[in-house]
Amino acid sequence: MARTALVIGGGFAGLEAAIHLRKGGFEVTLVSNRRFLFIYPTSTWVVTGERSFDQVTLDLKNAARRHGFTFVEGAVESISAARRSAVVNGDELVADHLVVATGGDRLKPKGLEHTFTIGGAYIHRDSEKEQMVPLPVVGHWMVQAWGAYYNASKRKQVPRLPGM
Repeated sequence: MARTALVIGGGFAGLEAAIHLRKGGFEVTLVSNRRFLFIYPTSTWVVTGERSFDQVTLDLKNAARRHGFTFVEGAVESISAARRSAVVNGDELVADHLVVATGGDRLKPKGLEHTFTIGGAYIHRDSEKEQMVPLPVVGHWMVQAWGAYYNASKRKQVPRLPGM
């Protein structure tokens, strides 16, 4: 009888879990709400035109094919730890083992709004407007550096990036 594992989350942790469980002999199903793993630290290259979006992502279907596990793209509607299952796109997926690797951005603890993280879209605020910036933000210094770059580009002291 095959051992089965259901991995929820297509980020670094979920993909690594799926690969290692498959290597360990499990029949693995990886579920993600998107078809790709976005490598956030390289997103600056998309903004500057040095890379296309496809060049800074990893296609999860291809990864599943290469490593021998099943990939399901869809929204997780519910998770049952007791049943080791998840409802995805209206279908219940059940396994012997359940791994939830959805990342910390799904959690919203008090005070989170005063922190920065290494991925996602962030709001850059200056005295004139608020703007969503799809850049990795590593600490407060990066926000300040981006603000300084934005202001310098408005004064035509540095080249302006597309979309700014």
